[in-house]
Amino acid sequence: TIKALRYIFGGAKQTQYLTDVTPKFVVLAMFDGGINPLIGNIVYEDKGGIKFDAEALVSRILEFKELLNPKKVFIGKDKGFMKEWEEELKKVKEALEKEEIEVEITTVGDAIEKFAKEVESYYG
Repeated sequence: TIKALRYIFGGAKQTQYLTDVTPKFVVLAMFDGGINPLIGNIVYEDKGGIKFDAEALVSRILEFKELLNPKKVFIGKDKGFMKEWEEELKKVKEALEKEEIEVEITTVGDAIEKFAKEVESYYG
């Protein structure tokens, strides 16, 4: 189920390296037609750092706005993860809400829970 995303953990050599692979950042939305426009270079690696392209996220969502049903996007980010993204996320929220798309920015766990409820009510 969708709620399982919150509890992803590593497999081989997990205890040897103490690797934490739980999600630190998620963008969740329901698109009709079986497409996922969020796959791509919205979050990417650049010279050893993790980068977030807010413009690409807004552009992709708006490009497929007619397939976004309901007009909601859930963004989850752990508070300690990539603090410098917080201003960019506010810009994403502002840009999408101008286009009448509701955006909720919260923690990863809360975003997953709220998105799961949205899916349940849609398919209910």
